[in-house]
Amino acid sequence: MLSNLTDDIVTLALLVSMVLLFGLPGIFLVVWRATRPPFGIASFRWLYVAWACLLVAASVWSISRVPRYSVDQMGTDNLVRLAFLALGVFLILALSSRYRFALSSELGAGALGVFFLFSLWATATTLWSVSPAGTLYKSVEYGAMLVLIALAASLINLSLEDPHKRSMALKKLFDFNWLLLFLLTASVYLGILLWPEYAIMRDYRSTTGILGFSIQGVLPGISANGVGQLGALMGVVAFARLLLGSGSRLLYVPIFVLSLITMVITQSRSPILAFAVGVMAVLIVSRRFALLAAAGALLGAVMATQYSELAYEFMRRGQSDESITNLTGRATYWEVSLQAVQERLLEGYGAYAGGRYVLASALGDSVSTVHSLWIEILLDTGLVGLTLFSTALAVTWFWLFKLRSHAMRTPTNRLLWFECLGVMAVLSVRSVFSVSTFAWSWYVVFFGVVLVFIGVMRRQIVKPEYAGALLAQPLPAARRRGPGIRR
Repeated sequence: MLSNLTDDIVTLALLVSMVLLFGLPGIFLVVWRATRPPFGIASFRWLYVAWACLLVAASVWSISRVPRYSVDQMGTDNLVRLAFLALGVFLILALSSRYRFALSSELGAGALGVFFLFSLWATATTLWSVSPAGTLYKSVEYGAMLVLIALAASLINLSLEDPHKRSMALKKLFDFNWLLLFLLTASVYLGILLWPEYAIMRDYRSTTGILGFSIQGVLPGISANGVGQLGALMGVVAFARLLLGSGSRLLYVPIFVLSLITMVITQSRSPILAFAVGVMAVLIVSRRFALLAAAGALLGAVMATQYSELAYEFMRRGQSDESITNLTGRATYWEVSLQAVQERLLEGYGAYAGGRYVLASALGDSVSTVHSLWIEILLDTGLVGLTLFSTALAVTWFWLFKLRSHAMRTPTNRLLWFECLGVMAVLSVRSVFSVSTFAWSWYVVFFGVVLVFIGVMRRQIVKPEYAGALLAQPLPAARRRGPGIRR
């Protein structure tokens, strides 16, 4: 494709001119508007920068998909990731110091507090990990994400006293987060244009099904299932905004359609299942039973036609009954993992290291995960880590539904609550089949807005415990340099 373009210099020049004149300024304006700090609080813009840095640090910036198991194999791309992680941590520390590290109150309470305990235990597994360097890096990365989430919640709680302004600040953070999600999805399609030989996979699976191909992200590297998960998350958010949003909703129609297309051409079944569960959860809890019944009737009518066979073959993906029963090899991975974990049942093999070590030892497969977050956590951190993680996720669901009646009082909080519900449903379903959901993945950034929402809303129904009556007071040295907050 690129060679054909370079043969036509005039066409190539016109395309480059269009990108420079319209594309780049348009992207700049969208990003600038999305990162505009709410109510003139300049610290929020630096928060967004740190948010993006950690997303970049957790992404894969190499075309090669060969797993690397040692520091000697880390490559230049991982040095870039390390640099962005260091920059993100520096920004987090700088912002935290300006507000007297008030985020500690968020890290010590609620669902975020339990997740932070889990991250500390994951870091401790470095001492006996089968891959200490990998465990330490991913644990620090994960811990930095949780601290950033706590910083976002505390910054909103400290800087804004009016509940309405807090809701608007939350909405801005959600918008920025979903912009990053959209840009990641767009990068997949950009990869199809620039590197079709890498982005379009015709031999990715043993059988290719009806379409005969699947797609993946090139830079950043995203697996086909990961691309499908991006589509599921973007789709459930767009659906919630189409259903419950205020004002013009036309923007979300093409985004919703793009999400559906993305899930279809990746041929990823579990993201499609997760999306369906997320949409049903939003419809049921919002009491849109008529719409749910209409969708069910339409689906039933389609399945009663000749298209039912087409849908069945698409989901079957050309696989045998044995392969489907084995969950495309996952059942074998899980069985081997459960046998291996008995040797280190309490402590595990080390965060983000146990899965690949066990499978490489038992099966000789060059795989990076066991394709289930729950099995991976048990292998990596043992029963202690699994108990902490399960408790954290249960507390998250508990607080989400406990805050429901409070969130329903205002349209903005209501919309954000349903977005949280959809995202939690998608990630919960996917966590059964993938490790890239709630831990040791850049998806933690997208899950993070749920924890920020809970942290901010929880402060409105629980008596605040912040010391002092002044809001967002910087340290005296920072105060001498300037006000710190522009009203």
